[in-house]
Amino acid sequence: MSTRQGEPQCGYYSGQFWYATDAGNGNGGVRLHTRFKGDNSCLDTYNGGTYDNEVHFVDCGNYSGQLWHFASVNGHVTLWNEFRGNGMCLDIVNGGDRNDRVHLAACGNYTGQILHAW
Repeated sequence: MSTRQGEPQCGYYSGQFWYATDAGNGNGGVRLHTRFKGDNSCLDTYNGGTYDNEVHFVDCGNYSGQLWHFASVNGHVTLWNEFRGNGMCLDIVNGGDRNDRVHLAACGNYTGQILHAW
């Protein structure tokens, strides 16, 4: 449960149910979707500008920013995409004016990059 005003809480919401579909490119990449957005909307990465390396949903296409890979690190899972490569992992901004925004950052032993699946 969230303790910060206006922050979304975990719950039974379609935007919090994620799934992956095979990208069909033969190298193990997947496209990431939510039930709310559906099969035609994919998680992608901004390239440059104010939101450089942040992620957002756009129409699915043949774009390297939409091709994600799961990596096992010390018993946990991290995510990286083909656009930025395996040195940049999905992460959560901690602090500042972009606090809690999802973005790609240099991979490391950071709690914001560790994903859990049930």
